[in-house]
Amino acid sequence: MLSYRRNFIAGRRQAPLSRLRVEVRSPFDGAVVGQAPLAGQPDIEMAIAAARRAVERRIWSGTTLQRRLTVLERFWRLYLEQANALALLSARQTALPVTATLDLVAQALEAGQARLEMTRGALAVGDGVSRSYRRQAGGVVAAFPAWNASQPSALAWLLPALLAGCAMVLLLPPLCPLDGQQLGELLAEAGLPDGVLNIVVADEAACLRMAVHEDVDWVAFSGLADVGQELARLCAAETKPLVLSSHARATGVLLPDADLAAVAAALRPRLFMASGQAPSNPSRLLVPRHRQAEFIEALTAMVGALPTGDPRDPGTVIGPLISDEARARAAFLVAQARAMGADVVIGQENGRDGGAPEPGAIMGATVVANVSADMDLVRQEPRGPVAVVIPYADLDQAIVTANSLPGRPSAAVWSEEPSIAEAVAVRLHADHVALNPKVLAADLAAIGQERDEPFSNVQVVTHAEI
Repeated sequence: MLSYRRNFIAGRRQAPLSRLRVEVRSPFDGAVVGQAPLAGQPDIEMAIAAARRAVERRIWSGTTLQRRLTVLERFWRLYLEQANALALLSARQTALPVTATLDLVAQALEAGQARLEMTRGALAVGDGVSRSYRRQAGGVVAAFPAWNASQPSALAWLLPALLAGCAMVLLLPPLCPLDGQQLGELLAEAGLPDGVLNIVVADEAACLRMAVHEDVDWVAFSGLADVGQELARLCAAETKPLVLSSHARATGVLLPDADLAAVAAALRPRLFMASGQAPSNPSRLLVPRHRQAEFIEALTAMVGALPTGDPRDPGTVIGPLISDEARARAAFLVAQARAMGADVVIGQENGRDGGAPEPGAIMGATVVANVSADMDLVRQEPRGPVAVVIPYADLDQAIVTANSLPGRPSAAVWSEEPSIAEAVAVRLHADHVALNPKVLAADLAAIGQERDEPFSNVQVVTHAEI
């Protein structure tokens, strides 16, 4: 069992002011994985104060970009040595299939490496900063990563924020409080000054308070859409910058001439990634009404063959959900859709299949057809292995339906005619659209999608003629 008894604040482990603790048990077999202190508001205030001191003293932002890059490259080498072990620890906490966890971490490593190389390249050719234009560190960043990908989310913000010269308070989610802890020690070993990174475990209510905290300059959040919406409202009221990555399933639009077998094959790697709990799983599928039955046949054949069970088995695609409550919620949304006229083609409508629920909060792969876009199963995130098939009459209806879905989810469009697929794609309200992907690319399920230059402010200095 891995036990953390102290928070990481101001460069060292410090005794928590709160006596609350989080015990982490595997959702698969209930085994105790570890524990960590749950921060109360006084602990969070201590972490913010340490970050604010680092900003005001310019112990990090006052150094050169070259110096910051050198420290972070040293950290990166240390992190790479621990990456697989930390990924396996994450898998033990969440009971996500180990292959899915390793895939998420691999994506984070690729993105992190690209960020460092981009910075090296900028330094090699000159930073392009003129006497009238420069970037300044954004200040104190409060970052709350998603429980199901806390390390990838944290790294997506950690590197750009620290490269920009910011100080950070990393608020780890109570469901996954362990694998992000070691980032503090690794960065300290790499030479990061005390107070630039502070780590506590805190709930979403604490994250919302960051939006109105006078000593927090930026907020970064990855998680549930309803929390993200409230956070956006609070940050807007305070005119506080927000980097937001809300969980929203991707949308797949199958045009009338799509190769259905090819679509099913493309969906397989990501349809139920992380047991259906990964951000942007492409599980909202719009299909021509006259081809729905044909597509359902191809989809259920693929889904029915997905290995389900022990998440420690490298072959497992669908393991348990994070809790029995999560399984019950997903099953309720499926049952509700069925009561409204949808058809449960394959799956466990109520978390059971004629008998007792499977052990370890496992919900069988589920496909629901004849779904309408106004059902809660579509409007909300079931956060489980549930795919919905929404039939449409014509392309205009398909586009209107896709654009009515909450958020701006990523999308994929399949058609044998590339020009038609592109014409549909440009009408979709999506941040990223893949055309005829044979395998859904990682960026279709990107975690913590970044701006080009987050966590910094542009400062323009004009010289008036005298």
